[in-house]
Amino acid sequence: MNIEIRKASVEDAKDMADINIIEWKTTYKDLLPEWIFEKREENREERIEKMGKSIKEKDNVYVAVVDGKVVGFASYGKSPYDDYSTSGQVYACYILDEYHNLGIGRMLVVKAMEELVSDGYTTLVTGCLDGNPANEFHKSIGGVYEETIDFEVYDYKAKENLYFHEDLAKSLEMNKEKLNKRR
Repeated sequence: MNIEIRKASVEDAKDMADINIIEWKTTYKDLLPEWIFEKREENREERIEKMGKSIKEKDNVYVAVVDGKVVGFASYGKSPYDDYSTSGQVYACYILDEYHNLGIGRMLVVKAMEELVSDGYTTLVTGCLDGNPANEFHKSIGGVYEETIDFEVYDYKAKENLYFHEDLAKSLEMNKEKLNKRR
C-alpha cells in the first residue's frame, strides 16, 4: 500500500466533497439528524465548487492518496474562534472508514501542523463533535480538552469539544515521533 500526502489541487475537490459527505453520514449518524446528511448531499455540487475555490485561493488543504485514490483530507488555518484568535486550527480531518488506523490522520495533521508552525503559529486548537469517537484522536495528537461550545450546522445546534495545544511545535514533534515508530 502506497500512502502519499500532498497539497490538494482543485481537481481533488470532488473527492474531498464525497469523502466529507460519506464520513458525516457514517461518523455522525447517531449524533445529528438524518435531514442534515440529506441536505449535505443535495448541496454536493455547491460543496465541490466551494472546496475548489478554497483550495485555489487559500492553498490550505492536504490530501491523502492511497494507491492513486484520494482517501482523506485535512484543512487548516487561523482559528476563527475569538478566544483562540492567535491560534492556528485544523478545521477538518476526514478519512474514509476503510483507511482508518493506518496513521493517515496523523500524517495529515503533521503536515497541517508543519504549515501552521511555518506561518508563525505557536498554539493550536482543534474541534470535534461531542460524542464522536474521534475525540480520542484529538487527545492522541496532543490536544488537551479545553471546553465544549455550541456548533451550528444548517440551523441545528450541536456541541463541539475544543482541544488546545499550548505548544504547537512540541505537539508536532511528538506526532512525528509517533509516525516514525509506526514505520
